[in-house]
Amino acid sequence: MDDNNILKIKNLTKKFGGVKALNNFEMKVKRGEIHGLIGPNGAGKSTLFNIISGFLEADKGEIIYNNKNINDYKPEKRAAMGISRTFQKSNIVSEMSLVDNIIAGMYREQSNPLKDFFGKHFTIFKREKKRKKQAKEALRFVGLENYEGRWSDELVWVERQLVQLARAIISKPDILLLDEPAAGMGSKEKKRIKEVIANINDKGITVVVISHDLDVIMEICDQVSVINFGELIFAGDTEAARKNEKVMEAYTGEK
Repeated sequence: MDDNNILKIKNLTKKFGGVKALNNFEMKVKRGEIHGLIGPNGAGKSTLFNIISGFLEADKGEIIYNNKNINDYKPEKRAAMGISRTFQKSNIVSEMSLVDNIIAGMYREQSNPLKDFFGKHFTIFKREKKRKKQAKEALRFVGLENYEGRWSDELVWVERQLVQLARAIISKPDILLLDEPAAGMGSKEKKRIKEVIANINDKGITVVVISHDLDVIMEICDQVSVINFGELIFAGDTEAARKNEKVMEAYTGEK
């Protein structure tokens, strides 16, 4: 048993037509770390997240989470096991309140239909009250404590990303996959996002973060995996990645 790695990706391959989005890709993520996943556009980063979270099926390879092969598990089962994620395009519902958007992330809390039936409306009311309290606590955690009565379509970009983070952590995941959480932001907004990610990690949640911004990755990550044309070209600490010729060539196109 390997208790040090919360997530292991083995020989993962995914094709779209004749294009290999992932080609025998491998990655290990240690429990409790912030792990960066970087690479140029079209390298296969979001495809990897979609496979880990169960929204895409791999053609070949294994996803090992907490020492279990989860290849055949549906997205909701993976979420219930502690895998949570955000999306690059701020996948929140504009017509819903912030609190309701966050409650939608509570995958791990299982209701008890039999108990609900015999407890009539009381159990349901009690559970909803608890969920709203937890949603408000999540809002406070990401710095949106004064936004409880707001609607999602009223938010600016950084606020929408913070709501995604609140929704992702409300179910108390073991690992959090962040897809470009600071994209399109200025330095002030990036600083705010980085602080929230660090605070999430301080709660014992392992984080894997995709970002095109190398400065974001270098500042917050312990380890980094670099992907190019669907293949792993580097794995190691952030300082070594910065000095690696293959990594810099993948980003700049120059040797």
